[in-house]
Amino acid sequence: MLKLSTITLFISLLAVCLSTYTIMTRGRQYAFVDLKYLFENFEYKKQLEKDFEKVIAYRRKEMDSLEYDYNQFGLSGGDNKQLEDKGNYLYNKKKEFQEANVALSQDFDKKIYKQLKQYIKEYAKIHDVELVIGEVEENLNVIGKGEDNINKEMLDFVNKKYNNK
Repeated sequence: MLKLSTITLFISLLAVCLSTYTIMTRGRQYAFVDLKYLFENFEYKKQLEKDFEKVIAYRRKEMDSLEYDYNQFGLSGGDNKQLEDKGNYLYNKKKEFQEANVALSQDFDKKIYKQLKQYIKEYAKIHDVELVIGEVEENLNVIGKGEDNINKEMLDFVNKKYNNK
């Protein structure tokens, strides 16, 4: 899937901007979340990965068929110009599929982060959390204490929301 660096910045900024006021009021007003953990374990991501693999398998099957036809044509001693044309078509189709796969992966990542963002905001509202602090790998916005980590609680929440649509 798409590198998380650009999306990380977006989600991290969103988390910080979620609510920057009145941190000192009642209850737990801030929480720390590992966004990579949420992303990797989110059931919606797992579903989209299955969908992505189906598309890849279909494209791979189509490429195998085209390569087989190309090889059979070459073995039959066909016209060199036709063989060259088939080779160019095969090359262009492979490139097209690779670009489409990257675009689809990026689109799926955006959908996943958009849904996570919505659920994180909803979680914060329901649980009276003023500020959700996010982290992905080495990109730290704010360092949270271990006891303030709500990864499992947040993951349960987002997966329940996703499954109860």
